[in-house]
Amino acid sequence: MELTPEGRRDPILGPLRSGFEAFQWHSYEFPLPDGAVPLARSEVCLQACRIGERAWAMQFHPEVRAADARHWIEDYRADPDAVRIGIDPKVLGPETERKIAAFNELGHGLCRRWLELSSPGSG
Repeated sequence: MELTPEGRRDPILGPLRSGFEAFQWHSYEFPLPDGAVPLARSEVCLQACRIGERAWAMQFHPEVRAADARHWIEDYRADPDAVRIGIDPKVLGPETERKIAAFNELGHGLCRRWLELSSPGSG
């Protein structure tokens, strides 16, 4: 995913590399809400935005745990869109296992920055 110029200045996403990698599992996208600022995009769709100064929306899954990802991948046939786009669990499963620690670190960092920003006295 690529951070937008606004994303590079954002207090939550800004510390990420512009070309960060995160777990994605979605078959729909959300349009940029009125008044929102786009923060990150992938080649497929808008991945994150901020509305005002204290509300963020993310399409990727910074909260994903290894067990969740494993279940989604193993049960991909229950998701017609995953079948349609050709999810290959023999490729995605091992790739996710190799990358899940980094995905979790990214999610923990986002959460930590959000908690710091939302704590009393932070503005």
